[in-house]
Amino acid sequence: MTETLTPTKPRCPGTRKDGSPCRAQPTTSGWCPWHDPDRTEAEKLGWVRKGGLTSRPSTIPDAPDPTWATPEDVQRSVVETHGMVTRGELSSDVASVRLKACEAWMRVYETQKIREQLEALEQLAGQKLERRWG
Repeated sequence: MTETLTPTKPRCPGTRKDGSPCRAQPTTSGWCPWHDPDRTEAEKLGWVRKGGLTSRPSTIPDAPDPTWATPEDVQRSVVETHGMVTRGELSSDVASVRLKACEAWMRVYETQKIREQLEALEQLAGQKLERRWG
């Protein structure tokens, strides 16, 4: 019986924050872009902004639950989320979930407003019918 060897992909020799080995595939330098000692912090941030590196937080530490009471609150949250992604403080995955929550809140808000307007119109129509036939 012959033994089948599976080739292993080369891995970056760097270490992660938790001390475990980096699992990223190295570039021609032998290091991943994040651990490459020849890259500047500005270059690393450039990779983050382009989506090349994903070592951004997947959660917002100690983030309070959103307290959206008005569309303006939601708008502020959207702007804040965009800023956090742009600065590399938040992953685009987490931002996407947060923005979807903003969209859902706005749909609920708009539905409630339409329902209130419809009820007001129905009440007004009922009053007009009473005066006409009453």
